Amino acid sequence: MRGIIGLIIIAVVGYLSAHFLFERLSRRFLLVSGIEYILLGVIIGPQVLNFLTPEMVTQLSPIFSLGVGWIGLLFGMQVRFRRLRRLDPAYFWITLIEAMITFVIVGGFFGLVFWYGLDGRGQWSILIPAAYVLGTTAMVTAPSAVALVKLRFRGHRYHVTHTLQHVIGFNNLLGIIVFGLLFCFIHVGETAGIRPLTAVEWINLSVILGILLGILFHLLVRREHDENELLLALIGIVVYGSGIAYYLRLSPLFLNLIVGIVLTNLSPLRRLLYEALHATERPFFIIFLIFVGAMWNINAVWGYLLVPAYILVRMGAKFLGGYLAYLSIEKKRLLVPNVGWGLLSQGGVALALVVNYQQVYQNRFTDLVVCCILVSVIINELVSPRLARDFLADLGEITLPAPDTGLQQQRPTPTSPS
Repeated sequence: MRGIIGLIIIAVVGYLSAHFLFERLSRRFLLVSGIEYILLGVIIGPQVLNFLTPEMVTQLSPIFSLGVGWIGLLFGMQVRFRRLRRLDPAYFWITLIEAMITFVIVGGFFGLVFWYGLDGRGQWSILIPAAYVLGTTAMVTAPSAVALVKLRFRGHRYHVTHTLQHVIGFNNLLGIIVFGLLFCFIHVGETAGIRPLTAVEWINLSVILGILLGILFHLLVRREHDENELLLALIGIVVYGSGIAYYLRLSPLFLNLIVGIVLTNLSPLRRLLYEALHATERPFFIIFLIFVGAMWNINAVWGYLLVPAYILVRMGAKFLGGYLAYLSIEKKRLLVPNVGWGLLSQGGVALALVVNYQQVYQNRFTDLVVCCILVSVIINELVSPRLARDFLADLGEITLPAPDTGLQQQRPTPTSPS
């Protein structure tokens, strides 16, 4: 109870202090909000002030599984099959090529690093999850950088910008799905029954549970129109789904994603449900970010040494995947060869993946992997808005203010590569 009350107080104080300070910096330097709460979590966590002790962080771990589940449900609620059918199939193809190439290159590279450099030979149960989570967090892309640039600067046409926004959304969706399979391929914990379940059986169980829970909650809320009641129902959905996933050692992110997909495609109240979910996103996410900072072992030296390699390999994989995706599509106006400049941002989904990994896969690689990903997320969130701004300005899709007069000055549109 002390941990929960303390966390609420910290969230309020942290929001009032860090938010206003960071808002000023964000307006001046084009920064994405959220980093300040991770740093606040580091300061009050076991590594610095120890207000949140290791015991409290451990006790609150099941509660923060709800934060992971909340993110999964939020993304699932945005997946409507009727809308997907109206989208250009090129978006799906671009995402598949770019994301999977990134996953294979980053995951494979760090698999070799753990095998040869960190003495992980033959230790598949710890090596594969470590390389796997580095690969999946490299796949996902935060929409914040492109959204911030689009909001701040006047645009003229948005061919590539729209492609980026669709690809980013599908990147995150694919990343959550691929990550959820990890808990089925390498399942931690004993299985009650005659024999352990196979990976295929765990996959089927995860999908079936998500579908059944989605149908169940659809039946429970289909006649409810009060916003407060719907919010309570959503909290119940996340608690129940995340609790089952936590007990079975499955991913609450993946399970709640399926629940959200079922709900948004079945329920006539999908708009009210999504609005209620979206309205509580910011306070819920702030507490989640504080926990991310508190659980971060900042003394994991090897994690810092891996950061430059992770950032560079991920960047190279994004550029290669984007270039190959560009070569594979017929509608060249949707993409440019160097689209990787707009896909470097990481964010909430990457953090949810690493928190979910840290809660289940506890081994000698865990702290260094978590440290590597958190540092790279912070660095990418600091630099990616400026990179995306310059990238879209060079394409002529936004206009930057002239530095000497402050007036809008349009950059020349380059010749189409097609």
